[in-house]
Amino acid sequence: MLYLGLGLTAAGLLASIWIPLNKTVWSPSFALLLCGLGTLILCGLYWLIDEKNRCRHNGFFLTFGTNAIYCYIVSIVLAWILDGSGFHKWYSLNIGARGALLSLAYAVICVLIVWLCALPLRRKDIYLKL
Repeated sequence: MLYLGLGLTAAGLLASIWIPLNKTVWSPSFALLLCGLGTLILCGLYWLIDEKNRCRHNGFFLTFGTNAIYCYIVSIVLAWILDGSGFHKWYSLNIGARGALLSLAYAVICVLIVWLCALPLRRKDIYLKL
């Protein structure tokens, strides 16, 4: 996996000489570079968590991983509720932050709400599966 990540990253950087890195159109050089970097990050996390057992405080992420289907459904229902109630419009009009900061804050709030909904299931060892 390490060699694949390094190869994809190198291919993306090499291709960027002829094909510019362009996120908007997902140019081939951009896609190769991002796939390579993503693979390297995955490889590093695998080594850190599974091989070295260094990540003991991962309960926040385990909550999402153990009930991923439930979290997905809650996120869709939450989006319907927030959009239908007008909260999304109110939030964008009344909160002082603009642009990327506004979007980040909204996303963090939604993630925390989904986490709070899934946390009781994890604590009671309830796992929804297909």
